[in-house]
Amino acid sequence: MLARATQGRYYIARNPVIFSTAQQEIACCICGHRFETEDMSHCPAYEGPICSLCCSLDTRCHDQCKTNSRLSEQLPNALSLLLPRPWVDLLNTRLGHFLALFALSGLIIYGLLYLVYFQVMLEGNIESDTLAVALTNIFFILLIVCGVISWMFALVHESRQ
Repeated sequence: MLARATQGRYYIARNPVIFSTAQQEIACCICGHRFETEDMSHCPAYEGPICSLCCSLDTRCHDQCKTNSRLSEQLPNALSLLLPRPWVDLLNTRLGHFLALFALSGLIIYGLLYLVYFQVMLEGNIESDTLAVALTNIFFILLIVCGVISWMFALVHESRQ
């Protein structure tokens, strides 16, 4: 279903490379073991044939063969349809990641506290103004905590990259 929905764009990670048909086995450029040509792919990071085990275990290449297939690559492309490109480039920075994460966590907290407010108001045991002030104070305290945690997540994400 995913292949049909994306029209096969992300079904195959890389374009197939035909190796020499004269050789029946090719050596992997990383481990050196020999495999049949059907079991090998071309690695653009190492510029040579690579076996599937080495391809799945190696992380130094950062998946150079899989262009435009990650969410971090697709999201800016989708946002550029809605927003001007300079804005999208601004959102794809450390500060943009922080603001997006902060806004998302703030909306989740707001929704949960509104749900609490609504549930307590259905019971009718407490005055609505008192509850609103208490939940507003809780919201802003949690917003400060979310800001610190969001900034830490943005920094960890950047250092991981």
